[in-house]
This record gives sequence, structure tokens and C-alpha cells, in this order.
Amino acid sequence: MSTTYSRSTTTAIAVIALVAIATALIGVAAAQTASLDTIENSTIETTNETEYVELDIEFADSFNDTSEESVEFTSYQEAAWQDNGTEVGNYTGTLNGTTLKVQDEIHDHATYAVELNQSATTVNVNGTEFASDGTVDLTTVTADSITADDTVLSLTITADTVVTDTVTGGPSDTVNVRYQLNTTSFEQQMEYRVFVETGDKSNIQSGYVSPDDATIGGGFFDGDDAQPGFGVGVAIVAIAVAGVVARRRGS
Repeated sequence: MSTTYSRSTTTAIAVIALVAIATALIGVAAAQTASLDTIENSTIETTNETEYVELDIEFADSFNDTSEESVEFTSYQEAAWQDNGTEVGNYTGTLNGTTLKVQDEIHDHATYAVELNQSATTVNVNGTEFASDGTVDLTTVTADSITADDTVLSLTITADTVVTDTVTGGPSDTVNVRYQLNTTSFEQQMEYRVFVETGDKSNIQSGYVSPDDATIGGGFFDGDDAQPGFGVGVAIVAIAVAGVVARRRGS
């Protein structure tokens, strides 16, 4: 992964002091509980020629009450994300000994929570721990005691993150990050759900997220609604990348 940056009275006093302290405490509490603004929620798809997924962020020329802003990038396998929080439809309701069998497609980047009856436990199984036939011996993935031929009460899927990152910038900064497929968990020929979030979207001018071949999914997004249009700096980077890729594909 490579990252590049560019920059451009006595009682009265006591009361005032108490007000100031209270205000500061409220501000801290608000900062701790504030949720992030989502500025991008989309699907991208890599191909057999994709070399990296690119994230470009162009920060606004001036910030609200801060000197720097952080942006959170999170990605999931799209199929796993679609099934997130749901229960698996097809699986054996009773273990074969201590082995569970799932007939549905197994997602590598997901965790399967297997709630068992007699064993009185829930076993979390990573998608990669299933065999190609959808089976997994639960004794190999937990130290809990598993009752043979136990009843499966529920089997729930939670999507796991694939690639996550935090980038930070100041006013007028542009940050470009490339997540190489050969050094991250991104894979070729795979759909991903990508999220770009920030504490204050008005501090973001615009951005771009897409595979390097830029053929399917992803693309440009704006930060604050009060600042429509794609930023010049990021647009130039994206157009240049697209041109290079087009020439490479055609050679």
C-alpha cells in the first residue's frame, strides 16, 4: 500500500469557569459519541486484470473547528455483506458427531455463529475453516466441549472486513492510497462493498474509490452536499489513471 500527500470578576469568574468546564465536558462527550458521516456506500468489482483498488480523497479548502480530518475506509465481500446478520438457510439441524454441514455457499470473509443446544455454547467459525464440501468439525475450532450429535439451534452470518484503513489530511490536501491485491486481502474477480466515512463530511470536498482498471463499480463521490461537483485535484488523478489503464489494456 502506497500513500502520497500534497498541501497546499470572583463569583462571576467562578461561574464562568464552571460554565467553561461544563461546556468542555459536553464537547468531549459529544465527540466520543458522535457517529461518522457516510460519504460513500457502493459496490466495486475487481477483474482478472485488476492490480489495486484506489482511494483518493480531496479535503476541503477550510475545515470546521479542526486542523485535520480523518477518513475511514472499510470493505467487505459483497455476498457476505448481503447476508450479514441473517441466518443460513440450508444446513444440517443435527451435527454428525461433532461435524456441521452447510449446503449454502460459504463466504470466506464471514464468521458463522453456531448456537448449540446440549453443548450450551455458541461456536464461531471463520468461513475459511469450512472444507470444500461445506463441513467443519467444531472441535477443531473451539476449546468448548461439544456434545456429539448435538442440535443446532441457529446459524448466523456476520460479514468480516476485508481491507480497512484510516487516512488523515488537512485543508486542501489530496490523499491517494492504492491497496495492492498482492499485499492486501483484496482478490481478483470479486465484488466488494466499500464504505468511506468521516467525522464531518463538510471537511471533504470529494473522493474516488475504484479498482485500477475502473471498468465496473466505484467512481466519484462528493463530500458535503453544500460543495457539489468533483474536485479538480482528484479528478485529474482519476482521469490520468484511467488513461494509463486504457493504454495498457490496448497494448
